[in-house]
Amino acid sequence: MESQHIYTKEKAAELREKIINSEIVPRIKVAFDKYPQLHSAMLLVAQYWSDEANDAVHYQMIYSVLQTPAWGSELLETDYYYDDPVNLPRLPSLSEINIFLWENSHKFRRQKYSWEENRNAIPIFAAYCQEGCHQEMDYLDTYIPYAVFRRKEAEIEIEVVGNMLRPWLDGLRP
Repeated sequence: MESQHIYTKEKAAELREKIINSEIVPRIKVAFDKYPQLHSAMLLVAQYWSDEANDAVHYQMIYSVLQTPAWGSELLETDYYYDDPVNLPRLPSLSEINIFLWENSHKFRRQKYSWEENRNAIPIFAAYCQEGCHQEMDYLDTYIPYAVFRRKEAEIEIEVVGNMLRPWLDGLRP
């Protein structure tokens, strides 16, 4: 019987690190260069049905002037995507930051290891996502933190804060 896993647990962990360093960190560096007031960023992950795939693993980034971005109940009274006085006081909204990053995506796209939400992100990150989410849910209910990135002089410090919630999915074939 053929294994349902495409990667070993060790290979999945190695690929998580490669995607973080190849796609996520360059994106953060571009944002930090543009907005020197930012001190941190947070990678959020979620698995849910979204149009073409029922097991896609998505990610969102939030940026902050704080040493650790506020997330969850700290943001219940705000629309952090458009107006986040907690993480982005007197700064453009997360929406505007994402538009800037999209316009400058040539600086970090087409990396060797990239986030493909309907393919490689599933065996690599699904184990860190909550069960039973869907695209109609609010981001605060769907996404959970995976890693925090902090500005440390010219470098970016990475702290993995996510917990493996569904270990049986680690490395599982999409």
